[in-house]
Amino acid sequence: MSNLRSLKYRARIPIEKGYVLYGIMDETNTLKEGEVYIATEEVKESGLRERTILLGDRVVVTRAPALHPGDVQIVSAVNVPDESLLRDLHNCIVFSQQGARDLPSQLSGGDLDGDMFHIIYDPRLVPDLPVMPADYAPTPPRDLGRPVEVDDIVDFFIEFMNMDRLGQISNMHKIRADRKPLGTRDSDCITIAKLASDAVDFSKSGVPVSYTRLVSTFEYS
Repeated sequence: MSNLRSLKYRARIPIEKGYVLYGIMDETNTLKEGEVYIATEEVKESGLRERTILLGDRVVVTRAPALHPGDVQIVSAVNVPDESLLRDLHNCIVFSQQGARDLPSQLSGGDLDGDMFHIIYDPRLVPDLPVMPADYAPTPPRDLGRPVEVDDIVDFFIEFMNMDRLGQISNMHKIRADRKPLGTRDSDCITIAKLASDAVDFSKSGVPVSYTRLVSTFEYS
């Protein structure tokens, strides 16, 4: 029954024209703003390795959880010169370091410390018009006014187990996006996306999302 329940609610639909890859920075400063380099390599049944470089002007890059419509961005997948050091890389997505704001941070506040990014190049799944990414101010961490002690760590662990609302917030977003005509662009969904960002930062900031605010602001009726 557990396996059937998992298959029903958590089954994943594979996308042939897509990857899930680790993200790294272009330390050679070759890529321009809005460009990425994606090279994949797989071992065929013959034992030979086949290398593929993704090329395209409209490639979707996103990262889970993608609640804000701006968490889905469109980039250009380009090639690099043969002598570039990036040619030694494969099975990862290389982001440009140029521009006013790095692309990973635009994807629901991602970074390059081990995050996995979703790349989709199926034209049927590429949005017509991208949305400006969210720019949430980071929640300032709780200041105890003294050095942290072991009891503080224990207390926070218990508080985190009791106050972690990310799952509830994500479900609220899913319901609203399904019911509202504008989908994820609805104002309620935008607000919930901000709450989800705060819930993700809870483990770092120590500031939980108020459950009272959730109940009073959004009701399931």
